[in-house]
Amino acid sequence: MPNKIINQHIQTIFFDLDGTLVDSSQDIAHAAKHMLQELNYKTVTLEQVQSWIGNGSKMLVIRAIAFATGVNEEQITEQNLEQALTLFNKHYALCSGLTSRLYDGVFDTLTHFKNQNIQMCVITNKPEQFTPKVLKANGIDHFFDLVLSGDSLATKKPDPAQLFFALDFFDVDRQRAVMIGDSRSDILAANEAGINSICVTYGYNHGEDPRLLNATAFVDSFADITTV
Repeated sequence: MPNKIINQHIQTIFFDLDGTLVDSSQDIAHAAKHMLQELNYKTVTLEQVQSWIGNGSKMLVIRAIAFATGVNEEQITEQNLEQALTLFNKHYALCSGLTSRLYDGVFDTLTHFKNQNIQMCVITNKPEQFTPKVLKANGIDHFFDLVLSGDSLATKKPDPAQLFFALDFFDVDRQRAVMIGDSRSDILAANEAGINSICVTYGYNHGEDPRLLNATAFVDSFADITTV
């Protein structure tokens, strides 16, 4: 493949959502705080919630409960988890998309790719009940030919199943596709699927340094993706 990742041979681009296209952390933190409040647990900060984003709502809730109660994640019972997840979903349904915002350069860059007739897909671990609302609230839902959420298939990132599904859906060779994301889950899924990846460094990545990930390339701004 040519040195330039985004080149004339690329037919399809897969995008993560939270931390890549959209900063949705304030909405998610709002739901997490209200969930913990109803459970009479101590609250959390926005920065703490940001470090938990990327593996889906269930994992975020597990991490929030473990932090707020001081117990190990493995000690959280299914009953407690189910109750907490129900509360989180209730509050997130009320606020999802309200304070989320596109990262700088996202709309113009997606417009550029659309004008280049590049097929685009969202591959996120966010539950399907919330994904379309967040995309529409931020005015980017019309860009994507396929949207795969965390519960669209039996598994989610870092499992590569969503990426394999998308490759089949678009009938595109893996050498003509690229995954763009902000976290370990995105890059691991891309590596397992055998496709190149671009890691944006401004996202969440579970609070870890994104440049330690085994991505093909890194960008500090979404607009820089077109020059990689």
